[in-house]
Amino acid sequence: MKPYHARAFQRALVLALLALQTSCSPVKEFLQGQAEPSQATKDSYFLTEIDGKVPATDSAAAGTAIATGRKTDAGNISWKAGDPDNGKLETIAETLRREQGFALGIASTVPFSHATPAAFTAHNTSRNNAWDIAHEILFTTAPEVVIGGGYANKYFATALHDQQGSSTDRDQNGFNDDFDAFRNGTHATNYHYVERRKGQDRGKVLLEAAAGVQLDNGDKLFALFGTPAGNFSYYDVQDTPGAPQLKQKEMEDPTLAEVTTATLKLLSQDPDGFFVMIEQGDIDWSNHANDYQKMIGGVYDLHQAVLSAEASIDNNRNGMSWQNTLVIVTSDHANSYLQSHTVLGKGDLPLQQGEPKQFTYPDGDITYATTGHTNQLVTVAARGAGSGLFEEYAGQWYPGTRSIDNTHLHAIMLQAAREHGARHIILFIGDGMHLEHERAASRYLYGKDDALAWRGWGDRSNGWSGYAATWDIDTYNRYAAQVGQPGFEQDAFNPTLGYNPQSGGAVP
Repeated sequence: MKPYHARAFQRALVLALLALQTSCSPVKEFLQGQAEPSQATKDSYFLTEIDGKVPATDSAAAGTAIATGRKTDAGNISWKAGDPDNGKLETIAETLRREQGFALGIASTVPFSHATPAAFTAHNTSRNNAWDIAHEILFTTAPEVVIGGGYANKYFATALHDQQGSSTDRDQNGFNDDFDAFRNGTHATNYHYVERRKGQDRGKVLLEAAAGVQLDNGDKLFALFGTPAGNFSYYDVQDTPGAPQLKQKEMEDPTLAEVTTATLKLLSQDPDGFFVMIEQGDIDWSNHANDYQKMIGGVYDLHQAVLSAEASIDNNRNGMSWQNTLVIVTSDHANSYLQSHTVLGKGDLPLQQGEPKQFTYPDGDITYATTGHTNQLVTVAARGAGSGLFEEYAGQWYPGTRSIDNTHLHAIMLQAAREHGARHIILFIGDGMHLEHERAASRYLYGKDDALAWRGWGDRSNGWSGYAATWDIDTYNRYAAQVGQPGFEQDAFNPTLGYNPQSGGAVP
């Protein structure tokens, strides 16, 4: 049975469950024309703790949903809920390699073994098992391209124990043996290895390394960058009304646009096609810190990367075109509950004082309500081969909306490759990015809303735009318990318990 047909069956089951609900069903009332919920209703829905926690997914479960089409528990990396033995879930990357011969890539501005990239290339019951995840990525899955942070960081270089507690640092030099092997050239893989070097231009180092990689010879690229915190250097964003100024603080880390250019140059060598997930991960990290300036830099970095991908396709790099390439921009979840109270102009920043997680904005231009994730809808934009599939899924689980579920992304990408000629699939994830963050960056850069690279795709004949729900099983079970409903079961659940449009709205 094809995935889409399976989804159709599941949709019928979902609608049957909805029909059995009482006359006060949230969806029934919503479909009867109830207006968007008030801001107070949304605030309560997104910010009220249930059983000691605000219901919202983490990046591991959200990444797993996108990568495998399955909901799972928080913390799981492409592993079934409940952590059963042999609980591995095949990812979209693995399926496309097995079925279509696709080359694979992951790239991130945070550690390559962090939750989101890991969900596409590894399997584990805990996102915290950093050494095991990194080892599986590099020595088992072995994507053709791996670019990310982790240099001198606990997610790779200084991950000194495996999940069984055994040492991974036999020479006790403070770095694990895998990292040592890549640095010493004894790793016995096909990877060309390049790492961050003090005083060396990041883009030049990366592009020179990429130039020496030939996929038809079996070559691969592993490029390791990042600050000691794990992420690429943040952007310095200046408050310069009328003339936005942004610059990456350290030259040793590439921009995401440079990463994208190098990645597509390599992966497009494969005549069978490729799948790549490219993550701007420190949007999420900035939002956890309630750091508006750094968040603007992260969204700008993603914007430039998407423009770079569009240019590669427009220029038909190695045969890429909009007829054989699908590009998707989305987020794995929202974060921070940012709200703008003043429409700031081009180059204009709010007054920002304090320290990370304790920043204040005394002029009241913007507010944050949390340093954690929220269950808000996130943007989805698509362009190219198979983008029309999104319209078929919109509203299936959340009737009366233009929302898909994040699990639908897996089905759409698979169907696009199998049936709609998508030989190149480029998935951009702005981790922790909500529509409010997109608008804030757009206003700073251009003085208007919706000017980022992907915001106009829905107006194109080969594009689509809408939203996605991101809940995981933990979120679902909290909401279900609150209203006295059964917990999540893979084959029988009500999506509107995971995300209720009557309470959260049909749009972000």
